[in-house]
Amino acid sequence: MKRTLAAPAIMLCLFAIPSATLAQAPAKQTLLNQPDVTAWHVYGSGQTNTFVHDKAVQGGGALDIKIAATKNVWDIGASVPVTTAFHKGDHIVVVVTARAGGPDAATELDIPTVLQGADSPYPSFFPGTLKLTSKWRLVEFDGVATADVDAGKAQVALSLGGDAKEIELGPVFVLDQGQ
Repeated sequence: MKRTLAAPAIMLCLFAIPSATLAQAPAKQTLLNQPDVTAWHVYGSGQTNTFVHDKAVQGGGALDIKIAATKNVWDIGASVPVTTAFHKGDHIVVVVTARAGGPDAATELDIPTVLQGADSPYPSFFPGTLKLTSKWRLVEFDGVATADVDAGKAQVALSLGGDAKEIELGPVFVLDQGQ
């Protein structure tokens, strides 16, 4: 199902899109996914994940992920499906509600991220990096789709392995701003 929303409705839904996105936001955007925290799929040994209630995050909850050190960043990850088709040349913006977890308030993390195919060999449509701090923020990455992609054939993927860490993920919004 394709959902087309006017920019003001999306702003109300997100309550604070990063300023770069607002400055570039077209009159209409299409939401390409279900922006529910329960849509996250976390994989890999060496991690535990639990839903936690938190009134500070939109929707009232987040996925708390504790990650042990691994050899490779891709050994542990989190993904969320893109449920609506998009086209080559479309400007796609991914907005993730997230924060670095744990007791260290000064924690800052760079999380490698990609919009990619949902099936092996997982072709990359465009990469990004999420810069997390200990405060809840909407963090984004964006790019131009390099291929036509059918509904359900793409996902947002975060590489969480490498150093031991804790992060919390809230809702994610995948927006198609057209060409």
